[in-house]
Amino acid sequence: MKTILITLITLSGISFSHAQTSDFKHDIGLRLSSNNYERYRLDYRYHKNERWTLSVGAYFGSNNSFVYNGTYLNDTTYQAISHQFDMMSYGVSFGMQRKLNFMKYNFYYVGADLGVGAVSRKYTNSRFVYDVDPTSTDLIIFTNLIEDEQNVNLSNALNVNTRLFAGADVPIVDRLALNLEIGLLSGVESSRINGIQTTYFNLIAYASGGLRYRFGKNTSD
Repeated sequence: MKTILITLITLSGISFSHAQTSDFKHDIGLRLSSNNYERYRLDYRYHKNERWTLSVGAYFGSNNSFVYNGTYLNDTTYQAISHQFDMMSYGVSFGMQRKLNFMKYNFYYVGADLGVGAVSRKYTNSRFVYDVDPTSTDLIIFTNLIEDEQNVNLSNALNVNTRLFAGADVPIVDRLALNLEIGLLSGVESSRINGIQTTYFNLIAYASGGLRYRFGKNTSD
């Protein structure tokens, strides 16, 4: 039977039980990211050997914002203008990671992957004009809707992206690890808006964190 090396380390005042990552052939991780495109990410990794790991992942992201501006046009008329933005993205990725064995603890790694997915965006611009009760001082009391305008623009884009990242799998218990990662995501999107083909690039730095569950323990040298 292969001997499992146990080393106790302390990180920020917390003690961790450290088992060599090479004792496990597989792990599954769930992370939360600062990157709106990949807000939630689920990864599966296969540890090919002591240094190299293959990975496949799926991600989902979203973002929204709302801006409202209301003004009196005169004593009896009130105008409300709002702008709402909603974005949703999803996709899959494939990549490779290399463990940094020269570090004091061998749970650090660097890696890269290639992803493909879709991004949908919705822009909603609204304008409403109301008659209001001029005698009301504390609350705006609407008495009649005079004008109602709303414009909605939708766009769907194909997104191809690459990620370069560095991270650490800090053991908590034998099969569970805290996963921390920082990286840089670059992507290109292609979409058709109002009959016009549009392509643009983005570059996003991100930080993420989550948990990994390791399984498939090696039983022989």
